[in-house]
Amino acid sequence: MPEQRKFVVEPDDPLTAMLVDGPSGDERTLMFHVVDGQEEKFATEFERRFGEHFLLLSAADVLAAELLGPDGISDFTLSRLGTFTAIARHDAGMKFRRGADGTGLTLNAQHGGLTPAEMLVPVIIA
Repeated sequence: MPEQRKFVVEPDDPLTAMLVDGPSGDERTLMFHVVDGQEEKFATEFERRFGEHFLLLSAADVLAAELLGPDGISDFTLSRLGTFTAIARHDAGMKFRRGADGTGLTLNAQHGGLTPAEMLVPVIIA
C-alpha cells in the first residue's frame, strides 16, 4: 500500500465527531457507527474526502448486494455492521487515531491480523 494512500484520521477530525465510537473492521474495510441524525452529513463528508479511494455503502446497501451472503444476517451481526461500511478501492487503507493525544490507532493490525513486520516474513514451503 503506497504511503500516499494510507489515510490517518485524527481525533479532532469532523468525521470523528460524527461517530459513536472508532470504526471496526480493518484498514481496508471499515464499519462506521454514526451518531443518529448525522448519517447524511457523514456520508457527504466521507465521500468528498475519500470517495476516490473508498466505496461507502450503507448497511442496507451491503445487505441488498448480499456481500455477507444470500441468506441475510443475524440481528447481532447487523448491529456490528453499523451505519456504513467503507471498502477500499485498489490499494488504499485508513486508520483512525484515538485518545486525546492522538497517539493510539483504532486498528492495531492489518491484512487480517498481521503486523507490518509479520508481512515481511517469507513463507518457505518445502
